[in-house]
Amino acid sequence: MISQLKMKRLKLFLTLMGLPMILMFNIGLSLSFVPVFLVDFITYFQTGSAVIGAVSSLSLTVMCLSAPVTSFLGQRLGCRLTVCIGCCFTSVGFFFSSLVQNPWQLLISHSFITGLGCSLTFTNIIPLLGIFPERHLPTANGIVYCGNGVGVILFPILCKELSYLYGFRGALMIVSGISLNGLVIALLLKFANKELNIKTEMNRKRKSKQLKLENECYLADDKSEDALDDLETRPQPKVTIFGSLKGQLLICYMFPRFAGLLIANFFLSVGYVGFIVHMVANATYNGFSDSEAALIASVYGVGSITGRLTHGIPIRYNWISTYHLFWLSCLLDCFLMLGYPFCSSKVLLYILTVVIAYNVGVHVPLIPVMVRVFVGDEYFHQAFGTVQVPGGIGCVIGGFAAGWLYDLTNSYNDAFFFMSASYLIVPLIFMAIELFLKRREKQRTSENYNALAQQTTPL
Repeated sequence: MISQLKMKRLKLFLTLMGLPMILMFNIGLSLSFVPVFLVDFITYFQTGSAVIGAVSSLSLTVMCLSAPVTSFLGQRLGCRLTVCIGCCFTSVGFFFSSLVQNPWQLLISHSFITGLGCSLTFTNIIPLLGIFPERHLPTANGIVYCGNGVGVILFPILCKELSYLYGFRGALMIVSGISLNGLVIALLLKFANKELNIKTEMNRKRKSKQLKLENECYLADDKSEDALDDLETRPQPKVTIFGSLKGQLLICYMFPRFAGLLIANFFLSVGYVGFIVHMVANATYNGFSDSEAALIASVYGVGSITGRLTHGIPIRYNWISTYHLFWLSCLLDCFLMLGYPFCSSKVLLYILTVVIAYNVGVHVPLIPVMVRVFVGDEYFHQAFGTVQVPGGIGCVIGGFAAGWLYDLTNSYNDAFFFMSASYLIVPLIFMAIELFLKRREKQRTSENYNALAQQTTPL
């Protein structure tokens, strides 16, 4: 019995080490793709930064907007098989990107194929975290999310070195092979997939027993044999796509803070994607060598990992609420991006990049937490799917708009001002929501007081 328990713990540990590695070989490589090869593609295609920047933005957009479909495939095919398919899609996307001759071909290879592969991988790795005990779930979640950051640290430097040796096309072919390491690890997730199925079935049986007990209590209270029959034969509401859309709109009406988060996530994605796509190109155009510019992306990964691992500490010790930490980190990134174009020192630019990435590592993982805080557990699943949609739309605009501003002005200054303004809108939205809620609460209190005064007025 003890040996079986130790073996199970060992398998859980190996699973916890394998899941972030899959994300590293897929999403980590995808995030490193355009920042590293942006200048190479611009030079080869003789096109502007806006076009190539849009390629990376659309990749993230496909990843976000296809999440409902890829999640459905995971439920039908199983998480393990779907992750394996996603790893194959990512590798094929990188390989086709090494063969492109026109920008629209890069749009298909990277934006669509690689983006879809990342979506298949990411949306079906997160459910596998359900095999871990609840008390260890936050730690496991933080470790798995760090896989993206580790990839952003390691692969930009590696891709630049491969580009020196074999050219950017040869480097992309090698990257395609490297990404298949995620497939090898995914094939070893048989234990995790089996444990998740067992746990899901146990939860289903537990819920069925709970419903049976509730029915028995209902029968005992009603003292009628026909009551249970009526309860069992009561028609269940049919779920339709129109009903789902109506429910999502109703959630926005019921929870104004969640509606504000939808709008805020759009502007957050615009600033976040615009920065991560063009930070390396900005360094290159400012006189950095290729290796120094690639180091920007690696430094960004260090800051992002640190933020993801430490953002829960102030919340756990009640130093600050989740709500305030979220918009405060966005406000700090607003001011840092405002000063980013004026950094003439390389060391200062690295420091600013680390701090910006740290704040990103704080507020991006807090989005699902904010959704749960605003709408509660009952509506979380539906609301979390809804909140990704404006984020995907923002991903389209961020990289393209920043590149378009560079092409228009031949400088990244206005592009970073644009990103800073996008981040500034986030705390302003929440401030407006809070003022609205306070005003509504004050109005309701006044109406209740007047109604009570009318009832108690003597004749």
